[in-house]
Formats: sequence, C-alpha cells, structure tokens
Amino acid sequence: MGIKWKVPVLTQIILLLFEYINVKPRFYTREQVAQALAEYLCGLSSWRVSLPHSTLLYYFRRLSYVRYVVSLSGVYAVDENKVLSVKGEYYYLWIVRD
Repeated sequence: MGIKWKVPVLTQIILLLFEYINVKPRFYTREQVAQALAEYLCGLSSWRVSLPHSTLLYYFRRLSYVRYVVSLSGVYAVDENKVLSVKGEYYYLWIVRD
C-alpha cells in the first residue's frame, strides 16, 4: 500500500467532508485544499505542499473537529472490482452498503 493510491482516495474523502461541514475556502478551490491535505496526511511535510503551511494547518484543524455518526444495521452488501489504471497497475475498488 503505497502513497500513490492513498492520495487520490484521501482527496475524495476530504472533499466529501468539506461538503458535509460546508467548508468554502476563500483563496483556493476545495480540490486544491483537499489535495494538499491528502499529501500532508500521507507524510509530505507541511512546508512542501502546494499551499502555504499555515493555510494547510488551518484546514487540518478545521477537519479535526468533524464528528460524523453513522447508524449501522449490521447487514452489509459488499462489491469488489479490479480496476486497471492507465499505466498498467491494478487497483481494487470496494463498495460497501448498509
């Protein structure tokens, strides 16, 4: 499990969280902030991402206060797909429904 596929997945999750808590960045797009946060969470220094480190840490703290409660029934349906990327690498995509 390398950083190559963690960043796109984390970016999508962060974008969903931004929609959930209604975050609207003023000087950057949601995608730029989500990408920078995903890179930071995958181990890149806050000084080396595409945003100023103070902006990055502001949104990191903002997301750290999210509390999302999901009620689960205990009955799940799982679907697994093997996806071939453009560069010939295979990824697995799981969809889980409650």
